[in-house]
Amino acid sequence: MKITAHDTRPTLGLAAIVLGLMAMSLVVACRGGGGAAAGSSPTPEGIVAVGRMNEHRRLHSATLLPDGTVMVIGTEFRRYEPPLVATEVFDPVRREWRVAADMLKARKSLPMSLLPDGRIAVAGGQGVTAFLSSLEIYDPATGVWSEGARMSEARAFHAAVVLTDGRLLVVGGMVRTYRSSAEEYDPAADQWSSTGSMAQERSHHTATLLRDGTVLVAGGRSQDERALATVEVYDPAAGEWRQADGMDDARRDHLAVLLRDGRVLVIGGEGSDVLLSSAEVYDPSSGLWSPTALMPEPRAGHTATVLADGRVLVAGGRSEVPYLSSSIVYDPATGLWSRVPPMSIPRVGHSATLLKDGTVLVAGGSNEEGTLDTAEVYDPVRGLWAGPPATKR
Repeated sequence: MKITAHDTRPTLGLAAIVLGLMAMSLVVACRGGGGAAAGSSPTPEGIVAVGRMNEHRRLHSATLLPDGTVMVIGTEFRRYEPPLVATEVFDPVRREWRVAADMLKARKSLPMSLLPDGRIAVAGGQGVTAFLSSLEIYDPATGVWSEGARMSEARAFHAAVVLTDGRLLVVGGMVRTYRSSAEEYDPAADQWSSTGSMAQERSHHTATLLRDGTVLVAGGRSQDERALATVEVYDPAAGEWRQADGMDDARRDHLAVLLRDGRVLVIGGEGSDVLLSSAEVYDPSSGLWSPTALMPEPRAGHTATVLADGRVLVAGGRSEVPYLSSSIVYDPATGLWSRVPPMSIPRVGHSATLLKDGTVLVAGGSNEEGTLDTAEVYDPVRGLWAGPPATKR
């Protein structure tokens, strides 16, 4: 962080003024070796800068912990490079990052799940030399990762959902071939069990827990690299899948969020040969999809976050630009999109996490400058972003 030095040799006549100004100033303490300054000085608008991560990260995973901090794992610094074991945690009060315990295995391309007891589960993913079937569990109380039972199959680019009874459902994904299989993990017994398989092999899909406890899986990528429009619903009580109404647009690398009224909004992504600006809404009560307003521009590799007021913030991604800094908000009540201020820089492959105070932490990603270590916070009440300090480390 760059701190501008001022002349501290006032004349005697100005001493009282200078002492008063010094009393009002903030003390900026720089954190060595890594992330951001604790207590970073606010801008004239009162926005506090957000510290840099200790690692450059893209295609990583982030989860809000019970204490309000955010854990980030995994990274792909450059395409086809091996992942890292390094993890870190963001403190929203100090707006700085601290190093957390390393994972037992380096991994990327996997979801991160918060279990009902507050622990974090990560299963599968791409390792340094192979796809993984292993499970690791992080306990925030001890700050330690431990090994859990292995899945029956290795998989990456899969989806994971914590069911209403606390079990973890892992579905789809790929190794060299694409998976239709699903497995359930019981955290109390530390045991996996196979369950019904989907009708369609898929990766890069979404999985959303519905209010009735069933799971909606939508779209994704097929074995022949096509985008999928097919949709399936999983019933945990029966351990079975059923075909559901298909989406209007085939899509992969899209996002899905559960709206406050129980419907599911699916946003953007990539068709078989084109980026999508379309969005669709699934109504579980009717089992049907309906189109909603188009986004102002197509995008994939973006984030989608349901805000405290029920609107949905979509930030960044790739488009024809190719990298986007733009941010838009969807209002489920009107079915319309509106623009909000852009992020400080373009990002794709970043993470976005709703914090307990209603703001949104966006971290990492990549753009034309490479993989990023920066983060920023969006305040939906003020409609403003707080970005990283002005100077790089």
